[in-house]
Amino acid sequence: MRLLTSIKLSSYIIATCIPVLAFGLSFDENFDNYEKFSTFHESTFNQNVNSSDAVIWESGVRVKIVPLDGSVEWIEEPINGSVKNPAIGEASQPDEGTCSDCALRFRYTGSTSLSEDAWAEQRFKLNPTHLGGKKGLKEIWLQYDQYIPNNFHYRDTNPESSNWFGGGEKVLSLFADDYSDTNPTFIIGRLMRRADKDDPTRADSAYPDFNFSFQDPYDETKRRRFGIRGNLDPEVRLIVPNVDKGYWQRRTLHIKMPTDAESNDGIIEFWINRRVGEPDSVVEKIFDFQNGNFYGGDQNYINKGYLLGWSNSGFNEDTVFLIDNVLITDNPDDIDKDALTQSAVQNYPPNPPNAIQVD
Repeated sequence: MRLLTSIKLSSYIIATCIPVLAFGLSFDENFDNYEKFSTFHESTFNQNVNSSDAVIWESGVRVKIVPLDGSVEWIEEPINGSVKNPAIGEASQPDEGTCSDCALRFRYTGSTSLSEDAWAEQRFKLNPTHLGGKKGLKEIWLQYDQYIPNNFHYRDTNPESSNWFGGGEKVLSLFADDYSDTNPTFIIGRLMRRADKDDPTRADSAYPDFNFSFQDPYDETKRRRFGIRGNLDPEVRLIVPNVDKGYWQRRTLHIKMPTDAESNDGIIEFWINRRVGEPDSVVEKIFDFQNGNFYGGDQNYINKGYLLGWSNSGFNEDTVFLIDNVLITDNPDDIDKDALTQSAVQNYPPNPPNAIQVD
């Protein structure tokens, strides 16, 4: 059904074949060589628990593997395949019945009722056999491509509310062992800003929201503590509608857990490469935290996560996102560095590709 993904184990093998003590893990997945329209939570994909894969794909909700060499169901516009991440090797020739250019399709069911939420997510975990006796990674890089559909629309489920922000959806989450209040749990979400609803240049913009919660090491009741919480500069956006709709983004997240409870040296960085592969692409750094105090005690690591997730605002119509070229590593040398090089000039909207200049 599927060929093995490219896996690099820098902790076990180096060019000279001399074992080293440093721990390393790198995993990449472009979703090629799978059967079309298969899902990870089917029994055939649960067989990889003890396989050589460094990452185990667990349960999914409204997620399927779809080919990008034709029309994608639930998306009206034609889809260009995501640009190959230079850090991910070319796939082998697929078997009959599989596809050579695939992606994960996340479908949020639409509804005209403003009280209807929506849900689509894919969970994953680091394979314990690749952790060298460790429970997880103290430093992790996650890089992937996401397609933003043309029909993306941020609806307001409570238009009369005076709240500055409304609605909200999960972007991704990383955590230790289990998703919970007291286990170290990092969440990126996106919100709509009500002040932008009637502004044609900003309507449907998605703004970043985030938190990192963990068990308070100084509280005997073991209550949740937020090491970092809040949203950013109102000019910083996850989705810029007139730039991102109908294009791929390359997203990169870097988390380094603090050394100890007093060090406050945790790091959270998040970049978006908009219109990846296009002549008018642009790279922005969305998060840049260098003094994090989210020490996790005996759970000071990351070993699980999920892509996308719950939508509190839902969607008016079926809305589909695509994710491709997922790379998880603790070695920054493994990722596409161009997606981290922030553009000096960020003009919105950029000129369309091959635009005709009129004198």
